[in-house]
Amino acid sequence: MSSATANGFKQEMPPKGGYADINFARVVPQKLFKNWSLMTMHIVMIAYGTYYMKRRKRYMGKLAVERFDHYNAIEPLIQAERDRAYLRHMRYNREVERELMKEVPDWKVGTLWGHPVYSTLPEGALPDVNVNEWFAHRHYKQQEDFFLPDKWT
Repeated sequence: MSSATANGFKQEMPPKGGYADINFARVVPQKLFKNWSLMTMHIVMIAYGTYYMKRRKRYMGKLAVERFDHYNAIEPLIQAERDRAYLRHMRYNREVERELMKEVPDWKVGTLWGHPVYSTLPEGALPDVNVNEWFAHRHYKQQEDFFLPDKWT
């Protein structure tokens, strides 16, 4: 030890009277809220949530009515466009048939060798054609696009 003191090194020792006692007793935390205040806050939050959900449901109901009103207002226009597309496609099928069968003598468009295909329909009525007849003169990809419009998206 004498050599360590000569170099200026001093051993650290405990303070006089010793270290303070270690407190290892359980410290119970203070309660932030009493039971009655927790219950009151719970009831207030439930009441506000119920009020908010009822108000939100009423608001969403009004939005739904407005949305369906818009759809009902535009539905005749959408149906008219579908009808126009149907007639345009029927005209296209008729013109393609006329072009294909122009070399065949006595061929009448819309008939099968002079006999009407839809014999039960009155004169001038539009037939409700089969899908295969509908796309008979189109590429098969167009039929796929018609039935599966978002196939690759």
